[in-house]
Amino acid sequence: MSASASASRRRSRQGTALHAIERLGATTISGVPTTYQLMLEAPEWAEADISSLRLMTCGGSPVPQHVRLAYQERGLAFSGGYGMTETSPGVTMLPPQHAGSHLESAGLAHFFTEYRIRDLTTGKLLAPGQSGEIEVRGPNVFAGYWKNERATRDALTDDGWLRTGDVGVADPDGFLQIVDRIKDMIISGGENVYAAEVELAILDAEGVTGASVIGCRTLRGGRCRMRS
Repeated sequence: MSASASASRRRSRQGTALHAIERLGATTISGVPTTYQLMLEAPEWAEADISSLRLMTCGGSPVPQHVRLAYQERGLAFSGGYGMTETSPGVTMLPPQHAGSHLESAGLAHFFTEYRIRDLTTGKLLAPGQSGEIEVRGPNVFAGYWKNERATRDALTDDGWLRTGDVGVADPDGFLQIVDRIKDMIISGGENVYAAEVELAILDAEGVTGASVIGCRTLRGGRCRMRS
């Protein structure tokens, strides 16, 4: 048998999480990218003793590279993943031993779960290295939306794959990278521009703590990129 204790906080200021890790000797922490960025920006970051941590899990959105690297400098790596409610909820997970070599990856498919990448325009299945919509199949995929047959038909293919609405790309070893939501994709001058990729690039600039990219209509080029 094994057992563990857990601690949670309703609200957390920048330094309180670091103090809690040090005081409790926490070995695992779970959060969203903002959680880890706020800890990194806390005045106590440099002196805080977080050496007890063995595992950090993160979900919700990709972790900015500068945040990953800052934790990596302290000997820590993220074990992120990808999923949604319709997949109960996981699709992929990045094992900690691969976190250093696959900084931007959401990991490998879970047991009994498959994913594939389909071209957004032609619907053809794509080879590794090409971006398209992520489709998922497995016993964890939901049967449909409650009393909403139309939404269910839109979400599931005829052969039982879930259309996630997310854009991703797989490498030859099966590691999945999330690119963006399809609905957030910006078409500019005939080119597909992924807002999340632009946001991550902005966040890597010194002094930037937050970024949001949206599309706005223009007389030329269809939609332009706007940063705020």
